[in-house]
Amino acid sequence: MYGIDTSTLPSGLDANEAKSAVKAAFDTWNEEVYGPKFQEGTYTNPQTGKVSTDVKVSWQSIDGAGGVLAYTSISFNPRTKAISSANLVFNSGDKWEVLSSYDCNRSTSLEDPFDIENTAAHEIGHVVGEDHVSSDSTLTMYPYVWPIETMKRSLELGEKTGVQALYG
Repeated sequence: MYGIDTSTLPSGLDANEAKSAVKAAFDTWNEEVYGPKFQEGTYTNPQTGKVSTDVKVSWQSIDGAGGVLAYTSISFNPRTKAISSANLVFNSGDKWEVLSSYDCNRSTSLEDPFDIENTAAHEIGHVVGEDHVSSDSTLTMYPYVWPIETMKRSLELGEKTGVQALYG
């Protein structure tokens, strides 16, 4: 189960659009690979009153614009190697948008926004156990992304094969 904390969105981002973009990225992993399946939801811990989920998506200040765009931290049981929770954090210091179309063009200007769905698809790959690929810049799990880039919203054979090796 994943939850999106829209209270942490940078100003100017529409909460419904941001949630839809993150949901689309989770749906991509659900539809295209054999492995963990995700559904949106929330759970309120009765002792603390805090909302918790298996995967929490939020925006926080990481290092300002132009550095780390997002990261995923994972907690797991070392005995069973089962993931118990994950935090997917977007850097609120960077400019984010929900871009409307697939764009293969790469921008080098930090004035241009990063696509939420493009980056979420990459970070969800870490949640399922994927690592970075270093040789193919077109793969979702390539460690770098450019402003206005949307081509990494879908999964290619490399990502699908990697997850099948982990869960097959």
